Amino acid sequence: MGEIERLGFPDARFDVDLCLGVLEYVLDEPAAIREVVRTLKPDGILIAIMLNKFCPYEIYDHYVHRKIISGARRLGRIFGGGGAEQ
Repeated sequence: MGEIERLGFPDARFDVDLCLGVLEYVLDEPAAIREVVRTLKPDGILIAIMLNKFCPYEIYDHYVHRKIISGARRLGRIFGGGGAEQ
């Protein structure tokens, strides 16, 4: 496992850096961002997403995943268990 504060890539290596769901787990966010930006080409793009109530994961979890789990549990109770958590 690597450390975002020491990526090991040369300066100005990438056109685009994706940083998806990482920064909320980093102890030194400024150092992490400096390191990611260091690896970008001069006109490069940094795309960073942090978990919040509007991120794709949270929207999926709230509107899809939780509803599927809830429905599976209800079906399990109706049909006598069938392997669904109760």
